[in-house]
Amino acid sequence: MVYALVVSLSLLQQSVQDLPEPVQKTVQQELGSAQVTKVQKEQDGSYTVGTKTQSLHVCATGELISKEELVPADKMPKDVQDTIKKEFGGKKAETKKVTKISYEVKVGNVKLKIAEDGSIARREESIKPSELPSAVAGAAKDKFKGQTLVKARKILEDGRVRYKVTAEDSNKKESDASFFEDGKEIR
Repeated sequence: MVYALVVSLSLLQQSVQDLPEPVQKTVQQELGSAQVTKVQKEQDGSYTVGTKTQSLHVCATGELISKEELVPADKMPKDVQDTIKKEFGGKKAETKKVTKISYEVKVGNVKLKIAEDGSIARREESIKPSELPSAVAGAAKDKFKGQTLVKARKILEDGRVRYKVTAEDSNKKESDASFFEDGKEIR
């Protein structure tokens, strides 16, 4: 069992070495000597390379597309910490820093994307389908005739509220649609 793990880690390291040279350079600059646990080529030709606490998305030319890093809430900028306290009180938050410009914070059924200046760029909340505004519930029931509404999310972004609704058919296959508050479907 231990032998298989060593071989597996060795193959991951080897696959980093097989990446295009510009990608290897970016990975080395960003991750240093950290133990790589994931190397994946994406359909668009870019690469995802990760460790236990960081994940890079790198273009084949070596350009860093995005970087995610697990960061404890108490290590985030003060403005971000203040927003977390205001929104969630003293509850423990799951946090991660994304691309060095925003932070994702999740407490319970609410997920926030907070800019470094403390402003909320996006707020997403899981809600019960029964809590949907009547216009949205009606539009979703019309859209998904004969199906059961099983999940709903309320999303506030760019000053607009929208709802994402998931319905399930009799074969347990899920379908999604998004709506504005007035029930108009977002296509």
